[in-house]
Amino acid sequence: MELKDYSRDLNVLDQVRIRPYKKEILKKELKFKYFATLDYPTRIFNYNKVISDNRILKEESRSFFGEKVNSLWFIEKHTGKGAFAGAYHRHLLLEDVPLTSRSVQSYLLRSDPEALFAVQMCGEISDESKIRLLEYFFSSSKQTANSHRGVRVLKIQSNFDRVLAYCTKQNERFHPAYEVLDPTSSDIDASYLLQYKQDGTEWKTRPLELSARPRRNLRYAIV
Repeated sequence: MELKDYSRDLNVLDQVRIRPYKKEILKKELKFKYFATLDYPTRIFNYNKVISDNRILKEESRSFFGEKVNSLWFIEKHTGKGAFAGAYHRHLLLEDVPLTSRSVQSYLLRSDPEALFAVQMCGEISDESKIRLLEYFFSSSKQTANSHRGVRVLKIQSNFDRVLAYCTKQNERFHPAYEVLDPTSSDIDASYLLQYKQDGTEWKTRPLELSARPRRNLRYAIV
């Protein structure tokens, strides 16, 4: 996972690009704490499969943690000349995770008994333990690379705007913004992205001709 491109101050185009996302995040009062990257074990070129996999993984998350974990899902293509060039991977922004489900406590009992004791005593564990928990959950799913090399989680520090800019950097490059953000699994309203497109330092109305796919995806969006 490389965030080094956004260790610098954001330029004006970055700031304009993330503006509608920040507005929706504020409206929903979401507080994202973790950033994750999920790779596939093989090359996946089918966008609709990624959408379907995200929906399954979202439901698996609800089952594992005992309740919904609010999240944003971004679909991105590998670039460069490597073996996975042109194939898809995903970035996620996640709120804090609950720790009281039977599945979570069973994992902690096996892998981190000190963290389980902390949960039982004060209801909280360290960020490092939560990151290990999240990496375990994601790498256990058939919808990811099923290894720690393909699942990476970081705590978002004070650089949320930079992380959001990183997640949206491929807007309009391979897909329009309303397909880079997966509206099916993301917990914000994506309709603004469907209606408007960034044009330099402004967002302008999109042409009326849109593919059937984003409209179909938005019908199932969790907002």
